[in-house]
Amino acid sequence: YRQSLDGISGAARLFDEAQPDLIVLDIRMPELDGFGVLAGLRERISSTDYLPVLAITGDASPETRQRVLMAGAKDFLEKPFETSEVLVRVENLLTTRVLHRSLQAQNSLLEERVRERTAQLELALSAAEAASRAKSQFLATMSHELRTPLNAVIGFSRFLQKNKDGNLRPQDLDYLQRISDNGTHLLDVINDILDLSRIEAGKMIVEHTSVDLRALITETLDQVAAARAGGRVPSRSTIPAALRTLVTDESKLRRILTNLVGNATKFTERGFVHVVVRADETGKPLRVDIIDTRIGIPPQRLGGMFG
Repeated sequence: YRQSLDGISGAARLFDEAQPDLIVLDIRMPELDGFGVLAGLRERISSTDYLPVLAITGDASPETRQRVLMAGAKDFLEKPFETSEVLVRVENLLTTRVLHRSLQAQNSLLEERVRERTAQLELALSAAEAASRAKSQFLATMSHELRTPLNAVIGFSRFLQKNKDGNLRPQDLDYLQRISDNGTHLLDVINDILDLSRIEAGKMIVEHTSVDLRALITETLDQVAAARAGGRVPSRSTIPAALRTLVTDESKLRRILTNLVGNATKFTERGFVHVVVRADETGKPLRVDIIDTRIGIPPQRLGGMFG
């Protein structure tokens, strides 16, 4: 930049026209001050860009050097200088600019890929949410369509069990009981499916009530036995005499017990299925064990499953 450039405005105009990759700037000039040029460049150069300025001056004092570098110059060269030294410094500064531009291009590419990937993930999330809503709607509709006739089957079977006319044989009443029990079991399965949907949606509601564990276990064993009439193994229970009531969600506990006892009964070929309730010295229930005599899990696999 020279004096003939009409001061700072001329230097700015030339910068806009030429868009240089490097500037060699004399700090001390008759009318155009190098520090003013550096101040003007700061207004035109983006903070993310790297435009090297090689400052040249005959004042090599530490104060001037510090002021020049703080003003925005990337390198400092003292007069008089060797042309070879200027070329080396120019080459180094231009190499740094090329590397900076390359890094910017890579960053821009990565940012674009991140935006594209984010858009893809948002579309996938939207599709997953739509699928979840469709599934929930399907389950709600399906459960209504299944529960309505099941409730009718259960209701009419229980009505017939009353045998008001006294014309049903004991065998007929036993069949009706099996219809009622199996219908109730199927209704519980449907409710389990709905519970899974509610768990996924974070809407599972737990109702705490006082539960007579003795009566619940007895009913569960009777229900499973009726559902598997003619089964291969007997089932029994061991319950402390002074067992206190348990505060929990009765319907969910009933389903758990039904599933566990039913599974044990289904896969036990010989021996027994035994439900054991363990309580503390005050009669407070602590745990319920479902014990059966089927083949079980090989000892060498226990660590992998429960470790």
